[in-house]
Amino acid sequence: MHRGTTRTATVIAVGLATLAMAGCAANNEKSAAAGDGPIKIGAALDMTAYLASFDRGVRDGVELAAKRVNTDGGVLGRNLTATIDDMKADPQQGVRSVQKLLDQDAVVAFANGFSSAATQAEAPQAEQTKRPMVVASVIPDKSTWQFSTLPAPAFETGIRVRYLQEHKIKSIAVLSDSTPYNEKQLVALQEQTKQSGIKITEVAQHKSDAVDLRPQITRLLRGNPGAVVKLSAGPTHIVAAKALAAAGSKIPLLLSIEAFSTMQKAAAAYPETFFAAAPPQVYDALTDAERGAPLKALVAAAPKGQDLTYVGRGYDAVLLLAEGIKKAGSTDGEKVRQALVDLGPFAGTSGVYDFTADSHYGITTNPLYLAKVDGTKAAIVLRPQA
Repeated sequence: MHRGTTRTATVIAVGLATLAMAGCAANNEKSAAAGDGPIKIGAALDMTAYLASFDRGVRDGVELAAKRVNTDGGVLGRNLTATIDDMKADPQQGVRSVQKLLDQDAVVAFANGFSSAATQAEAPQAEQTKRPMVVASVIPDKSTWQFSTLPAPAFETGIRVRYLQEHKIKSIAVLSDSTPYNEKQLVALQEQTKQSGIKITEVAQHKSDAVDLRPQITRLLRGNPGAVVKLSAGPTHIVAAKALAAAGSKIPLLLSIEAFSTMQKAAAAYPETFFAAAPPQVYDALTDAERGAPLKALVAAAPKGQDLTYVGRGYDAVLLLAEGIKKAGSTDGEKVRQALVDLGPFAGTSGVYDFTADSHYGITTNPLYLAKVDGTKAAIVLRPQA
């Protein structure tokens, strides 16, 4: 989920983030204190590059949540508005998008997307302008102003390791790209397989926009693994599935979370495809108790047939910010930031969030399922353990 670009671009972006802050901060403080007009949330999201399949869902969730908040009476007696800016999955552009939303739109907080590299580059802006960011990505270890809706990488690998254990698969090969989130997934997978007595025969890396993974798959299959675990996302899921099919393989392919349309194409190419799935993606297969009120509300509000895989992340981000502003009784950044820390368990569509001063990753219990494609729907293979 995820996902990032190069260190060089990030360093450039961080440099840009430190420029022209003073005037922006002063203007935003005046706007935040005004107490009239709409409360403005910004969202720097990828609408056109390789993370678009993720962040377009976040955008839809942000917009649905803003409508819900306003239907319920707004926040502090004011309407909530959301402004989206395309950051093109580029950390440098992410910094520019955040600056634009601060300068031109006077936003009081952010609901940003899946680019971990952009989140890292934007951290100085959040801190210097005192604007909380709820993001769908990995956050820097020392960030005090960014909060993540991302389940821990160990949750996404853990549900797949359980599948391996239950099917007595003793060896795997790993296919991954080198984004910050996937590097954390690899560390988690290595530890979990070690504890489970499962051997990793080889790890092969690929680019986020790879269009041919046959060389990597050929190399991985030489080790005779019992399954392939893929720690990346986007259209490369389909590319990997086609490469396994071309090699005549029959072993399971265990994919990271992705949009259902991508999973359908991967499964059409390679039937032994399984994938980690958040609750919104497997909604039709959930029991009534598993659905919960927040997820039911999202499904009722979303257009019929919409893939909710990532919609829930944006939806939860805005509701968390709205609740933080209500608890703070103010749009003052420091008060909202502290309110998020003190919020306590907050039921969202994709898990229960409970931020603390020491951890701004809110989801502490694994909410993820393992699923497979069943026609036009996702069928549950494994449920999260209590």
